[in-house]
Amino acid sequence: MTERNAVDDYIDGFEGITRARLIELRAIVRAALPGATEIISYKIAAYRRDHHNIIYFAGYKKHLGMYPMPAGDDAFQRELAAYASGKSTARFPHDKPLPVEFINRLIAFKVSELPA
Repeated sequence: MTERNAVDDYIDGFEGITRARLIELRAIVRAALPGATEIISYKIAAYRRDHHNIIYFAGYKKHLGMYPMPAGDDAFQRELAAYASGKSTARFPHDKPLPVEFINRLIAFKVSELPA
């Protein structure tokens, strides 16, 4: 059995579809970032590797938010347009499946931006 952490508590603070989708998104992020540390930063879930926060996500009544989005990459910007909700935010509405392949590519891109 794994030890509980602050992200467990964060997710447990939600109910229904938001909680279920946070659990689903967490599994996607964990699979894409093996060995990353789960923390709470800015009062939302965050994943850190080598002292660098890579990705954050948060639950809301009608959607999940993921932060920050890549800047300056035209291909990501075009694909992100379907989910964009601000300069560096993706919004995944609860009435649509999570875009797993996009999330995985996004995380891989964010990892590639980390300093060597």
